[in-house]
Amino acid sequence: MPEIYQNELKIIKDIENYIKEPLPLVSEISINGFGYVIESRHVVKIGLSNKNLSSIPESICSLPYLRILSINNNSISDLPNNFKNLKSLKKLYLTRNNFHYFPDTLTYLENLYFLDLGNNKINEIPDKISCLKNLKEFYIQYNSITEFPNSIGNLKNLKHLNASNNRISSLPITFSQLRKLLTLNLRSNLLQNLPDNFGNIMDLRECILNENKLEKLPESIGLLKRLKKLKLSYNNLISLPESIGNLTRLEELYLDNNNLISLPESLANLRSLHTITLNGNPKLTNLSSELIEWLKNIFKDRKALFFYNIDI
Repeated sequence: MPEIYQNELKIIKDIENYIKEPLPLVSEISINGFGYVIESRHVVKIGLSNKNLSSIPESICSLPYLRILSINNNSISDLPNNFKNLKSLKKLYLTRNNFHYFPDTLTYLENLYFLDLGNNKINEIPDKISCLKNLKEFYIQYNSITEFPNSIGNLKNLKHLNASNNRISSLPITFSQLRKLLTLNLRSNLLQNLPDNFGNIMDLRECILNENKLEKLPESIGLLKRLKKLKLSYNNLISLPESIGNLTRLEELYLDNNNLISLPESLANLRSLHTITLNGNPKLTNLSSELIEWLKNIFKDRKALFFYNIDI
């Protein structure tokens, strides 16, 4: 067994007493793992997932070198105030617990770059989320969030955001300040529109907005020149802006089950596109010969998922 500092070994014993079973020494901690990892005699990773815990052992908060903590699939509803002492913590998994609010103590973890609070009952993200300056991945899907605070735009290093399956009806204008965002998943919310400056998130590669209530897209969407996947299925879209033709790197476009009446001529500029879905738009019955020819070419290559209610 690798050596471990005595004060940290005592903490491991305290944890074992708390959970009433031995905590195994392991070489790595998986997302839903159980055990602990030692490096240079320090405890650096702990997994306590699937243990039916209603709270976490407070002694964990005295591990100064802890970098990864996974406590998924428990019944935890609160974190101890001294959780803020885990200044080395970088990755925290708290999915499938019983949180009804965003724990304030998390906003003190300045080195945190990965946070998963998915599948809880959280209804609000606090303004103090902006304190997590190094956050790169934020997962808060399957909660009851109704809006993002204006301070969300201060997460300048955020690259991946999943807030799907919530109750978000609009995005603050500051949302466009997330300039490093690469993937955005807002599926199954209540979005009726996007901010006019949405296109300022210019590094975005994947944007998932299906199953909302969107009626239109802002013209600025054409600024997303690096976008490769755009999912807009099951919305209330009547038309698309001409600027969508500027998305020359777009490979997948999902438009099925909307209220589209027409498509912009600029779609023919999407030379990288290999997948498009259009089924479930019963009023979309009259396309120009140029667009029909373009659609034929995509279908001919047998790369596209293509559904349309006109015989081409």
